[in-house]
Amino acid sequence: MRKLLSLCLMTFAIAASAQTATVTGVFDYNEAKAFVRAVNKARANKNINTLKMEQGLTETAMLRAAELSTQWSVFSKDSITEENISRPNGKDFGTLVAEKYTMPQGTECGELFICCLANKDRISSCKEGLSDDKFILSSWSAVGAAVFYRNGQTFCVMLFAKHTNGKSEIPSGLWNSKVQVGTDKGKTSAFLTKEQTEEYKYLQKVDISGTFYYDFATEVVRLVNLRRDSFGLAPLTMDPALTEWAMVRAAEMASTRKIELKKWNNSSVRGYSESRMIGHLRPNGSNALTILSEEHKNAEVRGENAAGGQKTPEDVVASWMRSPGHRANILHKSYKSIGVGVFYYYDNFCWIQLFTSHQNPTTYHPNGREEVTVQISLNPAVESKVVKRKHIANTHLTNE
Repeated sequence: MRKLLSLCLMTFAIAASAQTATVTGVFDYNEAKAFVRAVNKARANKNINTLKMEQGLTETAMLRAAELSTQWSVFSKDSITEENISRPNGKDFGTLVAEKYTMPQGTECGELFICCLANKDRISSCKEGLSDDKFILSSWSAVGAAVFYRNGQTFCVMLFAKHTNGKSEIPSGLWNSKVQVGTDKGKTSAFLTKEQTEEYKYLQKVDISGTFYYDFATEVVRLVNLRRDSFGLAPLTMDPALTEWAMVRAAEMASTRKIELKKWNNSSVRGYSESRMIGHLRPNGSNALTILSEEHKNAEVRGENAAGGQKTPEDVVASWMRSPGHRANILHKSYKSIGVGVFYYYDNFCWIQLFTSHQNPTTYHPNGREEVTVQISLNPAVESKVVKRKHIANTHLTNE
């Protein structure tokens, strides 16, 4: 079988010594069928044959979705290229199709998978990109689809084949399922249990552990005030409350992923890939500035700058100054207070600046670093918060 499509930036989270991993989640057959309807609508508009949704290929897609869920986390550590994604046992996705779906040897198959964020309603936007997809409009005959909810994320998989075997009895509704995922070369994946259910409640909170860099935050404020001074603007006061909120916001940013539709020139390669979201939406779906207290929310002017990946305060301030929108915040004449968040997580820095026109006269120049665990709320009614702190002594202004 030829690998036609397997696209997404992933995280490998399985210990090398383990042979299997058991995952529990909910399969949504109704949404899976909706994906197939969207595909067939697109094909009908192009006068292309309707794909048959087959039971065996759908069950295979379900196992594949469970496999993907073991390689993906809300808090991704590392990424691999689109061209190098394999199953947790190291094999190509086509080997799973061969194991679970009966079809003539050498028959071509393809895969499309999509990983979504905590809000399952966002999968509706994933369907919108299917209408003119050259890969989906190729000469397939059969399709299997799966939508799997696990740990607050949604995993959508579609498998295509140029062969049908006639079995098309697809159940409906939501099914609680437990899947044993093979993580060793000699192990494959299989269902352990599957039971129909009425609903699936999403995760309300997740924890992320990393390091707050207060020394870097103080240096960012110093560099910002140097820039403001060169333009004849008053310096900003480093606000203690804004700083703590900015630190939490930086942790929230580290926890947030956004799935973007990517068009590919090669018609045999098509899918969705993951990229870090540097934006102003919190993991609970609310605006970034909802983290502020009432006195800061009521300030006449409020703003946020965000960045990710820069290694030093000098780098991030220079980056912000090159961007018109970020530069405008830094040089805004109405701002009086600033808080800076710097969260170090898996060899990557996330940077946040919070600005308001509320004046806090307190002198505040924090130094040092703290190892922290931040509880990230996925519920708009509950705030994210630091649940564990450990001061790191004798730190200095370098990236160790």
